[in-house]
Parts: sequence; C-alpha cells; structure tokens
Amino acid sequence: MEVIRQAHEINLLGEDRSLFLSNLNTHTIDFQQLPHTKLNITSVRLTHPENLIRRAIYDWTSLEAEQGRSYTVDRERVKNSMILIHDAVRLFATALKANLSFKDMDLPSGDCNIHRKWEHGRHIINTMKLLTRNSSLVKESQGFTTGRMDLDRFGDRSYFQLDVTILFSQFFHKLISWNPEDGFTETFEKEQIREKIGGSIQNKTFIVSTRLGAPFLMERTPEDNETLEGNARFEGYSIDLIQSLSEKLKFKYVIKLVPDKRYGQYNKKTKKWDGIIRQLIDGKADMGICDLTMTYERRQAVDFTVPFMSLGISILFSKPVKPTPNLFSFLLPYSLDVWMYVGVICLFTTALLFAVVRLSDEEWESDQVIETDTVEIKVLRNTWNLGNRFWLTMGSLMGQGCDLLPRGVPMRLITGVWWFFALMLLNSYTANLAAFLTSSRIEEAINDVEDLAEQTKIKYGVLQGGSTMSFFKDSNDSLYRKMWAAMENAQPSVFATSNEEGKERVQKGRRMYAFLMESTSLEYITERHCDLMEVGSRFGDKFYGIALPLNSRYRTIISQELLRMSERGELYELKMKWWKRRHGDPCITEIRTDENELGIEEVGGVFIVLGVGLFVAFVIGIFEFLWHVHKVALNEKIPLKEAFKSQAMFALKFWIKYKPVRTRMNENDISRRSSKATLKKWEIKNDKIDKTD
Repeated sequence: MEVIRQAHEINLLGEDRSLFLSNLNTHTIDFQQLPHTKLNITSVRLTHPENLIRRAIYDWTSLEAEQGRSYTVDRERVKNSMILIHDAVRLFATALKANLSFKDMDLPSGDCNIHRKWEHGRHIINTMKLLTRNSSLVKESQGFTTGRMDLDRFGDRSYFQLDVTILFSQFFHKLISWNPEDGFTETFEKEQIREKIGGSIQNKTFIVSTRLGAPFLMERTPEDNETLEGNARFEGYSIDLIQSLSEKLKFKYVIKLVPDKRYGQYNKKTKKWDGIIRQLIDGKADMGICDLTMTYERRQAVDFTVPFMSLGISILFSKPVKPTPNLFSFLLPYSLDVWMYVGVICLFTTALLFAVVRLSDEEWESDQVIETDTVEIKVLRNTWNLGNRFWLTMGSLMGQGCDLLPRGVPMRLITGVWWFFALMLLNSYTANLAAFLTSSRIEEAINDVEDLAEQTKIKYGVLQGGSTMSFFKDSNDSLYRKMWAAMENAQPSVFATSNEEGKERVQKGRRMYAFLMESTSLEYITERHCDLMEVGSRFGDKFYGIALPLNSRYRTIISQELLRMSERGELYELKMKWWKRRHGDPCITEIRTDENELGIEEVGGVFIVLGVGLFVAFVIGIFEFLWHVHKVALNEKIPLKEAFKSQAMFALKFWIKYKPVRTRMNENDISRRSSKATLKKWEIKNDKIDKTD
C-alpha cells in the first residue's frame, strides 16, 4: 500500500494508467485509504469458493468463541497464507484419517525437537499425493478453499486455479479464470462489466480536448450584459454531442482548447505526437472531440469510439463567374470587321449587278409593240431595278431566293459566285454560332480529382498536419502520390494552417487554387459561401470518432450510447442543426435547366431586330398609305380628310379582295385612248422612240 501511495503522490496513478499487481494478496489491500484516486488496477488471486470461505471463517470464529475469544475477519481480506494453511491442515487431516481407517498407527510424541523421522510419515505423504486420484477419497477433497488440489510425485501442487480480478468501487471483481488444463475461462458476464463501468462513469469529470473550427466548435458571442465562462464560452456540434452524452451517462466535462491548435500528427524525427493526440497520451485530457479523423496511425496511440459521422475527401473550388448575357450574341460569331466586309461586298455586288444587267442584252424583254404606218417597233423593258437586285443579294445571304432569276451569262456567273459566297458565309455562321453558344456555357475547369492531377495550371493543397494530408502522403496509389509530390514541391506553399485559411485562398485564387478537404467541413462552407462549390465525387472514406486514452474502460459504454443516438436519429438532427439551420441562411440551389436550351438573354437580340424591322416596315406602310391618300385626293379633287376616310374604311373591310381605282380624264386623255399607241403617246423620230408627256 505504501508503494501505491507513493505512486499516487508523483501522479503515476489515474484512469489513463493501468497497473498490474502480481501479488496474490492484492485483493486484501484497503484501497479506501485513497478515496479520491481513480485507480485502474488488475491483479490475480487464488480461487476462493465463496461458500468454502464462509465456512472456513465460520469455523475460525466458532473455535475462537469456544475458547472465550472474539475473532472477526472480512472474507474479502482473507490472505492466501490463511487459506493455504487451512487447506494444508485439511489435506493432512484427510490423509491421516484415511490411514487410521486401514491400520493402527502409533502417533508420535508432541516434542518438536526430536530429529528422528516418524515411521508412518512417508506413508501419509504418499496418501496425500494419491488422495485425489482415489475415487473413494475424492469427496473428502472437495472442501479445499483453494479448489481442486493435485500433488505430483515430488509433492508439489500441479493443479491450481487463478482468478484475474479488476478493481471496481474500491473492491476487486473477478473477470476470468485460468487453470493449467483449460486455460482462460470467462466467468464474469459482460453486462455486469458494463454496469460496473457505467456506475464508475457517473459523476466523473472528463477533461475534453478540442480545437476551434466551425461548425464543430465556435466561440459564442455574448448577449447584452452576459458574461461567458467555462463551457458556456463555446457552442457547436461537438458541444451538443458531449452535452447529450453527459446527460445520458451522467458525467461532467470541462472543455479545454488544445494549445497548438492541431489535431494530432506523428513526427517521425522526434518520435512524438502533437495536438489532441499528445494531450491524451500525456494524460492531460480524457477525451478528444472535434472533426478528428480515425486513422490507423492514430489508433496505435489512442482508442476511438465507434464513428459518429462518416465522410470523405472532396475538392473546394470557386464557382465560375456566369458571363453577362449579350442580347446581340447572334452577331458574335463574326467580328465587326467581317460584318462590315459583308455589308460592303453586298452593296458592291448589288452595284455590279446593276451595271452588268444594263449592259447585258439577255436581261431586256419585250414589253409592248408600237405599230406605225411603216414600222413595227418592239419596246423592251428591263425588270431588274436597283431594288430587286438588292433583294436578290440579301435573299441569298438569308438562305432565301428571289422571284426574278438572271438569264444572261454574266448575270448568272455573278449570281452563282454570290450564292457560293452566301452559302459558305451562312454555313460558317451557323457552325460558329453553335460553337459559341456551347462554349459560352458555364464549363468547369476541373470535374474530378483526376482532372486536378493531370493539369498544372490550378494549384491545390490540403490542411497542414491533418488526416487528409496523411492520406496523400502515405497513399500507395500512383495518382495520389503524384498529387502529393506536386503539393510538396509547390512554391509558394499550398498547405493551409486551417480550413478557414484554405477557404480564403480559394476565394482569392479566382479559380487558380483548389483546396482538398473533408466533405463535412466542405458542406458547411458551401452552404454559407455561395461563391464556392464542391467539385467531383468524394474519395478516401473517413470517419470521425471520439478519441480516448489507449485501453480506456469507457470506450465501450460511450460507443454503445453513440449507437443508440444514431438509431434514434439524434446524430442526424445534430448535423442538420449545425449544417443547415444555424449561422446564416443556406445558399439556394439553382434549378439547372437543360444545358442545350437558350435563354431570352442570349437570343433577345434576334427579337429586337425582328421588332425593329416590323416597326420600321409598319411606319413605312403608314407613310405609303398617307401618300396614296394624298394622291387620291388630288386625282379625285376631294378633301384630304374625305380621301383618308374612304381609303381607311376600305382597308378595314378585309373581306374585299378587289379594289376599284377611278381616274379622271380630260379631253386630251380621251382622244389619246383612241390612238393606236393606247394609254401612252410615243413620238418616232429617226427610228428612235421617245416617251412624251
């Protein structure tokens, strides 16, 4: 006990340290002398059948009472020397009784100083050795307090049973038994162990090591005249989780931030851990709760409960800036210079056609015949005026045609070449427009981790000292090793000291930096920063768990409670609370339409051109109508208002298909109608025809 007390004074005792005491009398030590010390002690003892111990104690106290003496002994404090002497006396008595039943024996004198051997002593020893091998004597051996007793030919005990015990509530309780024949045998029910541990966790105060990082742990903002102290200074998923566990398991906790703000990474040079793992190893913390990933390397140093959250690694990247829609995007396939060249060549071709058509004899056709007394003259008319020539060139550009077609070889050649030009121009425009509209869609610079690894323009990094860094560093996959080499050799450094720093680098990088991080933290960030997004599918499955000191007795009971919370949906509700509902309005997910659809923003210019064209045509039509009204008023010599009214009323009678036109004629006009020239007056001079008024 003195050694244990000294160990307590130099802080060698505690629940994070396990002691194995090999002394078979450890169970007799009164550990109530250290009532406020949490002890984790395992020991062994010889088997003590409860009924035989009680009977032995009863025999001892009864014998003392017969002698007029008072004697009390606690059955938990019975030392091995007492029960071994008790069994030795019983064994000797049984052997002596067996010999007395077969032969007469002279008992030796009670003088212990005689150096002469008793003649029957060897025979009694042999009887003791053979006692349990003789079926008729087996029943006599069932009363040994240390259980079955076998002696070999040398008189040594060859069979005994040991109990492995563990200290609970200042008393030792049996876990398993061992004997030379059967080995270890579990004798203590697991439920009883859990009940014992559950009882010991109540009212215990755990030191919880953690680190700041939204949404797991954040500093609370005090309200008016509010002073925050202790655990009340913090809020977040980790706080709600440990609070729920403490209410269910009835323990207390104290939150302490890890000094170096790190999760826990093993330094192969110093052979030491840092961060939360270091705190648990040094006994400065009883639990580690945050976004702490369960890894094989960490599992060698500490224990983990069952996972309370599953996750993976994903890519945090900036959303592409959506280009401003251009109403006149239909003009973009060609540059301004090309459009100017098209306009100029269209006017030039129209002018060239006008010149050639005047020179080509094929384009003149007979309009009427003028007969005189001596000569019959055909009047030829050219149907190609400047307007329909321009209509031909424009119609070809638009993929349309014209009612008039050229007949002369020069005109056909010019028109054919123009059609070829229009065909190439139209098809090139259609192809370029489709390509432009496709390329103007929001395209991702990277779509997955393979794209990220294959390019060198966009830099990427991870959290310094985190599990994601260990994933790439220790991976055997060629892709991930390639990415780790790129990150390790990058200048300046692409590693971030926190997720917040990584997020800021992505925002400031303008799609030139990507941050590889755990998907849970990424989800939280993208819910509150609408300019960021998750790229690609997740890889490298991971799990978050509560870290405990190695071989912690509380791992099972805490794991069981976490499983119950998961089955009841409490862990899901906690995540929804801190990821979706708290600290800001989540980003509204845009409803993505079919990528092949064009919006009004992209084709609105076409509607504007159509609208302007229709409006201009309507205005011209109005002016033509008013000019026609003016001519009618002059011809019929009626007021302009009356002419406008009559023409407007006729225009509104849309079911009438024929329109009569009245023309007033004077005497000269009447005389001309009787002329052979009809309707027009022609004057013939020197075989030339001139039109006169």
